[in-house]
Amino acid sequence: MLLLCQRVEAKKVQEFGGSIKIYVVDKDKKTIYSTKGQVVDKTGIILTDIKSIQRWLDDISNNLIAIDTSGRVFNIHRLIATHSKGRFAIISLDTNGALLYEKKISQDYIKYTDFIGKAITTFKKKSSYIQPEIQPKQDTPPLKPMEIQPPSIYTFEHYKQQGYLLLSERRYKEAEDMYLKALSIRGLDVGVLKSLALINTLLGRFEDAVRYYKMIARYEDSSEILKKISNLYILLEQYTMAERCIKKALSLNHFDAQLHYTLAILKMLSGDKEQAYKQYITLNKLNKDKAEEVFDILFR
Repeated sequence: MLLLCQRVEAKKVQEFGGSIKIYVVDKDKKTIYSTKGQVVDKTGIILTDIKSIQRWLDDISNNLIAIDTSGRVFNIHRLIATHSKGRFAIISLDTNGALLYEKKISQDYIKYTDFIGKAITTFKKKSSYIQPEIQPKQDTPPLKPMEIQPPSIYTFEHYKQQGYLLLSERRYKEAEDMYLKALSIRGLDVGVLKSLALINTLLGRFEDAVRYYKMIARYEDSSEILKKISNLYILLEQYTMAERCIKKALSLNHFDAQLHYTLAILKMLSGDKEQAYKQYITLNKLNKDKAEEVFDILFR
């Protein structure tokens, strides 16, 4: 059984040939897809096949994790980019500061080197990987002696860790309390917000889940977040809002078959079979299996 809550504490470079195992697990922690990934940046940026991303996004409660050869678990931090022709995705992992052993890009991806390099560079510019400019050292007056207080064990990381443990045990309300306490210490944290969105979804509090995903969208302008929000709006039967999210997501990634699939179902639910059929035609060019599912729903 995979322990999603296991943290990575090592600060040294972990040399495992630049390879890493990718798993997509459902809410019951059962593996529904697995594949190999390749580390391309020591800060935790890896390449994986695009199918792993599709399976991760098939259900809002699915989780994507990576496991190194020593058995430690890395949770996904963010989907950086996808390449539809190359059938691969670039993702970053939450390594908690550990550095991974990067390897030269394999032959499978070598012709996409420019795309990969630009995507990683853009991501780093927008993320906390950019280090602040070092200011010249200035003379400062000596500090006054002060009493040293023992560190509190009730830190942000403590509450976040407890949240992971409780969430893995399906103790959702207790996990929610831990995550809220973590936020009260640090403020906004994308990883914690994602966990709170997931908990509220599992508890059927869809409006609260939407609120958390909208907070995440301020930091991650991606079609994946919009897709999750649209799914929640569908569950709330707010079809107009769901359609807005899907169309915005399609403006970011027009070739996402899952988005066209969802839009076709949405049009059917709102009674517009003509538009649903148009989405079926588009979907048939992108993913014939998904198109067949839509056709069965619409006409059989």
